[in-house]
Amino acid sequence: MKLRTVTLITLCAFIAWGSAFAIERIPIGSGGEGVAIDTRTQTAVITSKSYTGLGAKPVDTGTISIIDLKTKQVTKVIKGGGVPVGPAINERTNTLVFSDKAHNEVVLMDLTTGTERARIPVGVNPSCVGIDPQHNIATVASVDDSKVYVIDLASAKITHTIPVNAAPVCMHYCINPNDMTAIVSHFGGDALTVMDIKNGRVLKTIPVGGALSSGASLNLQTNTAVVPLGDDNAVAIIDLNSGTVTRTVPVGAFPVCSVIHEKTNTAFISNYVGGSVSAIDLSTGTLIRTLEGVGEGATCLAIDEAHNLLVVSTHSGDVALLRLDELIGGAPTAVEAQGKQFTFWGLIKRAFQSSGNPPAAPAKSPAEHSSPCCAP
Repeated sequence: MKLRTVTLITLCAFIAWGSAFAIERIPIGSGGEGVAIDTRTQTAVITSKSYTGLGAKPVDTGTISIIDLKTKQVTKVIKGGGVPVGPAINERTNTLVFSDKAHNEVVLMDLTTGTERARIPVGVNPSCVGIDPQHNIATVASVDDSKVYVIDLASAKITHTIPVNAAPVCMHYCINPNDMTAIVSHFGGDALTVMDIKNGRVLKTIPVGGALSSGASLNLQTNTAVVPLGDDNAVAIIDLNSGTVTRTVPVGAFPVCSVIHEKTNTAFISNYVGGSVSAIDLSTGTLIRTLEGVGEGATCLAIDEAHNLLVVSTHSGDVALLRLDELIGGAPTAVEAQGKQFTFWGLIKRAFQSSGNPPAAPAKSPAEHSSPCCAP
């Protein structure tokens, strides 16, 4: 009788949590380390790397999974050596660009055939790639060398090497093609660097007011940047015109990546520890919600406008799909408003505790996790 009661409470916890937001999951079999959307083919490209155990270094083999966003099925898996992370797509040339952390290279791949077109040596520990399709260039930050590389994709050659502050990281959503500037955050300190990537020079460095910054993104419409501050569990909103932080917004545990939905002026943030996603109204500088249970080790984010989806790569062995309208619209649900103790995991834990058999909590500290792609 006691077991039935626990089972019923557990089931109710799942329904209470699941009824607020529909989270669809697509298994990919290994830790997701980046996502990019191809709007022409309505597919998502996920780079993944394998681990030998908790906190272990990635194995020198990775995969690139192609997901059909209409059917929500994996249609192709490209296997190869190296540790692919941080993909970006130039749809005009049908080229996938990503970093290979194992070999310190940027890889250019034909999206249709999966054939590598070129490998470009860069600095040690390259992070997520940014692309300017208009000028057919890519940028990548070398975390350990404290440099940003500007790459001409037509010739597959480096045109500029820009020295910056320590530990520059993800540049996925960091290029402004209108004036050929780019931003990069620094996991090693309190800074956001603004660069002229046409001429290869630093324009200014903006203090962000927090530590372990990573995964910044740009809103080209408002010339605003958002910067996750991992050590502060917060996000800095920066006016790039004035070079000042206008608001710091609390989010989930250890935020690492961001993407901005320009139509609604909303920023989405992945929180690596605990696997949640936060939505921020950038017009008011306020938190809309933090959705728990997205997936352990939530990392990179991408917006699929055609299907109204936020696509989230995780270290849980799957990709999570969240509806944009549900994340943005409406007041927080009762489950969200009560905080973590009333999340799906919290309810299950309390149910088992009532039976005298509490399970171990799945959340880990940052040190216990393998590092996310948007940070070193």
